[in-house]
Amino acid sequence: MTINRRQFLKLGAGIVGSLAGDLIALDEVYPRQAGKEKIRKNLEPMLDEMTRKVIEIESGWRYWAQRTDSKDTGLMQIKPIVLKEWNEHSKWEKYNISDLFNPYKNVLVGMWYLHDRIGKHYIPSYGLDKIPENKLVCYKSGPTLIGRDLKIKNALEEFERLPKDAQDYLKKYERLSNGRH
Repeated sequence: MTINRRQFLKLGAGIVGSLAGDLIALDEVYPRQAGKEKIRKNLEPMLDEMTRKVIEIESGWRYWAQRTDSKDTGLMQIKPIVLKEWNEHSKWEKYNISDLFNPYKNVLVGMWYLHDRIGKHYIPSYGLDKIPENKLVCYKSGPTLIGRDLKIKNALEEFERLPKDAQDYLKKYERLSNGRH
């Protein structure tokens, strides 16, 4: 069963506390690998295809992942600036960086940013084409860099102008879409 983004967000608004206990696998209770598989099993059926692939690319379903240089955190590798936006715009709870190790909260923020903030705010604001690839490059490299600084309208048509990390990201996404890892 897949639920849509709105259902997922509503689910989070009402039961973050109780559901989080079922989804997060603490190191003292589960070894990380076992916890990773349990979290994937619980979350994956509720996620849209793009979110599942972003998680695979960003963290490989490692909920404990954090980049030491940028502090990108958790399953969807949420950046501190994204967390700041969430806290400024969220109708729900405010979070801190440590909250992003909770897989449910991480995915809640990540889906909001990918689909709502990028998809409904940044893409129209910068006049980008409404294609999945633009969402992905904005998620990876930042909507301001793609839309304002580079003035890229279509990531597929202007692939060579994308930053190398965004090009690599789209290639990984395409490989996952074609069933190759």
